[in-house]
Amino acid sequence: MYYANITNSIATKLTLTTDTVNYTMPASTAVNSFYADDMKVNNVADHLVVFPNPAKETVHVKTTGNALITISNADGKLILAKNINSKGTIDVSSLPNGIYYLQNKATGDVQKIEVMH
Repeated sequence: MYYANITNSIATKLTLTTDTVNYTMPASTAVNSFYADDMKVNNVADHLVVFPNPAKETVHVKTTGNALITISNADGKLILAKNINSKGTIDVSSLPNGIYYLQNKATGDVQKIEVMH
């Protein structure tokens, strides 16, 4: 629940209060839920969880165990590879806007992601 009280130094007895807004953050955008064992967002057979999607700067990855994660462009060209042990992040800030394919080489699972800056 969110609301704001607005005051100023000139009219010290005046307080403006906004309406109360109820907001529930979707699990797919909550970084803390990334570490929850029961998270099922952008899930491929429980072997590869990736968010946010679309991504701007960083992609969070959760795998089962140790895995080599690769990112390829739409033409299949390998862009980068990183070892992830259960969970980690991949910096995608240097990638141009577009569609990419993130693959868990240990399981063969593939997740399509979009990079938008």
